[in-house]
Amino acid sequence: MTIKNTLPPTKINLLLRGINLESTVCSLSDRHDEDEVHLFCDCDTNMQIWDKIRQWTNLQIPHWLIIDDIWLWVDGIPITSRQRTIIRVIVIATLLNIWRLHNSYVFKDSKFKKSHVFDSKVVLAFNWLYSRFCKSSINWTVWLQNPMNAL
Repeated sequence: MTIKNTLPPTKINLLLRGINLESTVCSLSDRHDEDEVHLFCDCDTNMQIWDKIRQWTNLQIPHWLIIDDIWLWVDGIPITSRQRTIIRVIVIATLLNIWRLHNSYVFKDSKFKKSHVFDSKVVLAFNWLYSRFCKSSINWTVWLQNPMNAL
């Protein structure tokens, strides 16, 4: 079995790399083994985050079985190319903030909390898009209501 160096250092991936751990159970849910699919797609804590994104964007977000499903979904949504860019940035910001939340649990860092994930992602994605599309006006109020209408 070949292990990719690009796999995130979840507990299962660390175990596959020969690192001894006390437990492979998810740091966020304490129920399932922590691999990248569970962490980013299946974890109850993070399912709530994806549900908030569904409500915010008015898009149907399916239950993903593997990480690649996220990108297949993004590429398959019938939206404009600018809206697809918005969704890609939102997904990347979400994955980053899920990882930050995970690390706050693993390393007992109380600075980043579950309640911060959604708000932090909203601000991070807005700032990334604002810096990329500075010539077009991205309205913060419109962004907060529905990012799909922001560009």
